[in-house]
Parts: sequence; structure tokens; C-alpha cells
Amino acid sequence: MVEAAGSARDMALILFGYQGGFDADTVVRLNMTDLSDKQFKDLVENKTPDTPLMLHVVREKEGIDYHTCLGYDAMDAFRQYIQLRKNTGESITLDSPAFRKEYKRNGKQFGRMGKILIAQVMKKIVIKAGVMSQERLDRSDINPAGYHALRSTFSRRLEYAGMPPPYIETTCRGIVCLMAGLIVSQAPGSYWISIRSLRKP
Repeated sequence: MVEAAGSARDMALILFGYQGGFDADTVVRLNMTDLSDKQFKDLVENKTPDTPLMLHVVREKEGIDYHTCLGYDAMDAFRQYIQLRKNTGESITLDSPAFRKEYKRNGKQFGRMGKILIAQVMKKIVIKAGVMSQERLDRSDINPAGYHALRSTFSRRLEYAGMPPPYIETTCRGIVCLMAGLIVSQAPGSYWISIRSLRKP
């Protein structure tokens, strides 16, 4: 699916959902301020931040507070996406949304990306990647291979790799941090598993 993404934005979007366990509600609310000062500076200066990158996502009004991690491929795609936005004349600040709608040809900036657009993007990608046919999608009320499926796929691969179900549950809630080759739990104890083969959807 990553290879079928039509842009750096869509590639980063897929990898954020898969590696970070984000749902559509949360990923569209991400801002550049969710990054550390150094991570933000690296991206603006066209450098890929050090990875695995730990992200602390806090949304007090929504009751969201958790840590998750993103790998090199996700952050490198995001770096490319940020540079494309800068090249259109956008001033990237800490208040900027992580994901925007695309730009018009005249350079006019659209607003924050929304869940409806994510659903539309995912439909195009799953068809292009050969995951589902247009006919089957037309027969479905929802996209079975939509954004929510990225997190579900990762949890299934953890299960197949032998990770205990209780850890999988907390992982997908963002309580467990996924870091290249190991999983570090914020709760007492930790679980180690090689996940290098699990990083890409």
C-alpha cells in the first residue's frame, strides 16, 4: 500500500496509521507542536529526525494521552511531505497541522485534512494496490481496507509473531511504545519481540 500511495503525504499517512497505531480521528488532529523542538527543527531543515521517534499525544478535551513511536520510513516520508508544503510557500509553524488537504495549482492553501478525505484517499490506494476491486468497494457500505484496518493489521501481525493478547491490546491503545526491534511498556514489566519485519503494511 505504501508503494501505491500517490504522494509523500499519503505515504506518511499510511505509515503513521500502521506504525503509530493512529485512528483517523487522532491523526487528523496532529499538529507540528506534537513533535519536540529538535524534531520540528530537523523537519523544517529537511532532515529526517532521529528514529524511532517517540510521540507524546495529548488532547485534554478528548481525554487522549499516550505515547507511540514512528520508524525511519514514516518520518522520512513525512520530511518529504513537509518540504513539498514549504515549496508551495507555506510557512510551517508549531501550530501547523501535520496533515493538510492538498494545494490548488495556484498555490492556494487548503485547511486541515479531515476524516472524509482520508477515507477517499484510502479507497484510491487499496484499488491501486490491488487489495480490493472497485466493484467490491462499490458493494460495501464501508471500506474494509480503510484507515482503521492499518492498526488492526499491525495488531494481527503482533499476534502472529507470538505477542501475548494483553500486550497487543495496550499496544493498540498507545500505552506500549514500539521501537525498532523491541517493545517497551510504560506499565511494570516489558515484552521484547523482533518487529523489524512488521514495520511496513
